[in-house]
Amino acid sequence: MTGTDVALDALRKDAAAWDTAGNTASGPAGAVGALGLTGADVSFWAANAGLDRTYDTLRTAVRNQLSQAAANFHTMASTLRDTADTYEREELKTAESFRGFRR
Repeated sequence: MTGTDVALDALRKDAAAWDTAGNTASGPAGAVGALGLTGADVSFWAANAGLDRTYDTLRTAVRNQLSQAAANFHTMASTLRDTADTYEREELKTAESFRGFRR
């Protein structure tokens, strides 16, 4: 195994870790999205004070942050895989071009 092979393996291993992190963040985002309170769920005084609306604003912000984190983690994974693939492809192309010089 060459140093290049090790680097490509490391890029792909890191990509898998980022995908795992993205999958891990997706679960809580879905769970938070399903939560909610309405004025009927809180006391009259809490509803008049806007507790249900404040809670929903916070819940929505947390859901959005978790969803964005998951998307960013998957983007990082994809970028790492694309980098490894490009590097490997270019390395093979360069090796092929050097073979033509050995005449």
